[in-house]
Amino acid sequence: MDALCDLEKVDSGLVDPDITAAIADRTISVVMGVEADTFRDAVRLFSANVRTALHAAECATLEWQVPFRIVDDDIPLASRVDFADA
Repeated sequence: MDALCDLEKVDSGLVDPDITAAIADRTISVVMGVEADTFRDAVRLFSANVRTALHAAECATLEWQVPFRIVDDDIPLASRVDFADA
């Protein structure tokens, strides 16, 4: 979480990161707003910043696709969403 907050401080396109973790299950959920022109860019920026935060916490991400590819080519344009709309 500290790494995500540090990234938010230096990138105005990242908004209000939050995490939930289940240590016993070895799972983590990340919620973070991302400002981007397209949904494809938002997914890419979200994933890159989450991966950066995981690396800062000394976690491995060996199973992530390299290079990152979005499978669905029919991705809509991103639109501004307020918390009330989510």
